[in-house]
Amino acid sequence: MSTDGPTRDALSGLNAAIAAVAGADDLDSALAGVVAAGVQALQPTIAAIFLSDPDRASLVLAAVHGMPEPAAAGLAADVADPANPFALAATSRVADFDRPGTMADGTDFSGAYLPLIVASGGVEVALGSIGMGWPAPHDLSQDDRATLTALAGLAALAVDRARLSSTASERSEWFERMAHTDPLTGLANERTVSRILELELARAGRQGSEVSLALFDVDDFRATNASEGHEVGDDVLRRVAAVLAESVRLVD
Repeated sequence: MSTDGPTRDALSGLNAAIAAVAGADDLDSALAGVVAAGVQALQPTIAAIFLSDPDRASLVLAAVHGMPEPAAAGLAADVADPANPFALAATSRVADFDRPGTMADGTDFSGAYLPLIVASGGVEVALGSIGMGWPAPHDLSQDDRATLTALAGLAALAVDRARLSSTASERSEWFERMAHTDPLTGLANERTVSRILELELARAGRQGSEVSLALFDVDDFRATNASEGHEVGDDVLRRVAAVLAESVRLVD
């Protein structure tokens, strides 16, 4: 069947969105792929995804289509208003498929805004929102609404996966650091020192070089612990550790 405009193909658009999320190397690419797939499937004039940021009170623009940079910057600023449809969708967690609005040039448009929802421990969590707009009047069919809902779900999945990956990486790094450092001072622990000393002795043996090992004690440390308490003693150790850390080269 021929039309006057581009043919809308919801299925191929969803397939493109799935491929974008599955194959993206980073979150920005995944969300840009979701927006591009939504444009292919539903042909909106404008489209955008906003994400909630734990370190900021308002939403952050993550992907946009059909808006020049100044207009996109204005949209990013407007979302600080709780009544903004993107902010409202994220906070209320309710989809609005028929919201009237006005473009910057005064053109009337009809918008659809959906929250990005994931379930965590049986509780629904909003990670942001997705919105699209068409010149008014524009009615979304049930298939269009289903497509938008699926795109919102894919975007939420991409965000959740990226944040879980980041959390897992940070947790792994923390455990790795804790396994090799003393929790009180932050210096290398006995296990790490023993391993490094073993490697240095082996290298010195191969190269016929020398190895130096310096041992020292903190004067009156036992007396300080006895008279001032272990908390003061711990503080002494932290101060000594700070001096050591500042006094050696990275290669040492």
